[in-house]
Amino acid sequence: MAPSKQITPKPKTPKKQQQLAPAKKVRAPRKQPPAMKANQQQLSPGPDIISDLSDCILIHILSFMDAQEAVQTCILSKRWINVWKKLHTLTLLDYSELSGKLFEHFVFKFLSLRDDQTDIHSILLHPPFLRKECNKLVYHILKYAFSHHVQHLLINFICFKSNCFSFSSSTLKSLELTSDHLISGVISIFPNSLNFPALTTLSLSYFTFFSNEDGCAEPFSTFNMLNTLIIHHCQVLHKRHLCISN
Repeated sequence: MAPSKQITPKPKTPKKQQQLAPAKKVRAPRKQPPAMKANQQQLSPGPDIISDLSDCILIHILSFMDAQEAVQTCILSKRWINVWKKLHTLTLLDYSELSGKLFEHFVFKFLSLRDDQTDIHSILLHPPFLRKECNKLVYHILKYAFSHHVQHLLINFICFKSNCFSFSSSTLKSLELTSDHLISGVISIFPNSLNFPALTTLSLSYFTFFSNEDGCAEPFSTFNMLNTLIIHHCQVLHKRHLCISN
């Protein structure tokens, strides 16, 4: 018999191993320095301590601002919307180079929206250097101030007209006026008599006093309570005498 052939089994081919995607490297978060963490904690919003203050304190804070800045606080939050309307110290300044009409429009709007039940303690007015616009503006502000029992009034570079002080006031205690003589070149005549019986302090700059028939100017004769008088660069018309009787 022929020898049987020995059949050797074929080696099984190994299955292809599945290729795995390389794992992504995960970077550990960087540690922030202590100074940066402290800054972030300071910038994080905290409790609104100022808005929690009473109205009288907030109004006192706003009294150190001029009127335009005080009105802008109404956008801070609902708490501030009406705070500026109760200001009793009004600072109306116009140092901008814009037209005086814009400042005049702001003042009229400001006074119309202000709380009408709140009296005025003091007014500081620095109107624009435009004479025609200034006369109407100053007259309106003074009319509003005296109707709200103003006590202290300071006006710089006033374009003085006799009708500006055609009002009387039993509450006005101090009055400081500086005319616009240096700007306009037109003399400002201070009236011989004003009806301010409670006035104790009067300061005048760049005014002219008009003398009566006997050659004496007596513009302060009705100020029976006056104890402080400051006259700076003033003159008496026709070089007559200035009399201070009280």
